[in-house]
Amino acid sequence: MVLGFRSAKSKKKKTTVHGEAGTAHSSRLWIRSFLLWASLFVVSFVAANIFWDRFGQEIVKTSRFQLTPDSLNLGEYPAWIHHDIRPELLLISFPEKNGNVLEQDLLQKVASAAERHPWIRKVQSLHKVYPGTISASVVWRQPVLMVRIPEGLLPVDAEGVLLPSRDFTPVEAAQYPRLVGLDVLPAGPAGQSWGDARVVQAAELAALLFEDWKKYGFRHIELISTQITHPPEYEFVIVTHSGSRIVWGHAPSVATTQEASADEKLARIEAYYRQHGSFDGIDGLQEIDVRPLGGLRVRGLN
Repeated sequence: MVLGFRSAKSKKKKTTVHGEAGTAHSSRLWIRSFLLWASLFVVSFVAANIFWDRFGQEIVKTSRFQLTPDSLNLGEYPAWIHHDIRPELLLISFPEKNGNVLEQDLLQKVASAAERHPWIRKVQSLHKVYPGTISASVVWRQPVLMVRIPEGLLPVDAEGVLLPSRDFTPVEAAQYPRLVGLDVLPAGPAGQSWGDARVVQAAELAALLFEDWKKYGFRHIELISTQITHPPEYEFVIVTHSGSRIVWGHAPSVATTQEASADEKLARIEAYYRQHGSFDGIDGLQEIDVRPLGGLRVRGLN
């Protein structure tokens, strides 16, 4: 009985020893496998860096990675832009060399160039599309006013930013509201603010009237007075093609308690045109003052 018991106990110990030995062997195999793969990763990483250091510039310079105008996808151009601006964006992005799709700061360079282009107001999104295209979503600047200078007409957007004039024929430029009587040239090149509050405020007024400008038969905007204040305040009059005058007053963004609001002025112009079909009177040209708080005033100009 005693001998049989000892034999069973011995077998149990042997089984435990073999199990521990198997576990230890498996652990050693796992460690060896891990070390092998880790070594292969390190070697591959080092080799890749050495390879890139020696041949990376040659790879980058190959034509398949070079950026071309066709590499940029800006979506559909608005109707008022008549030339391809993509070569200009690449020149701004890479003034000293050709760009390529492998550059780490590629998107930052293109985004910065786009926001400096005079036709682009804002970059909403920018990302790479396989294999070598850059897709961008941008907000375009829209011309709302032509400013008359001795040399001709220069376009600005609703913020008074000077726009490229090359995209406008004389016939196209004549379709826009225009500001006359200004004696100040732009302070900088296209893409920068004109640098004069009168242009900024006139552009704001033109943007407000832009949708109905042709319907009403408006021709241009004149500066009619300058209030000596700090900052200066300006008032404007709108002249029709026939010569009648709509005295508008201050720009829409200028707060004043002495005039009707911009919305009230618009409503008065709309109501008058709807009732009469013209801003001319029975006896000829008129001046229609939409500023008074109590309602518009009309007087003949003949």
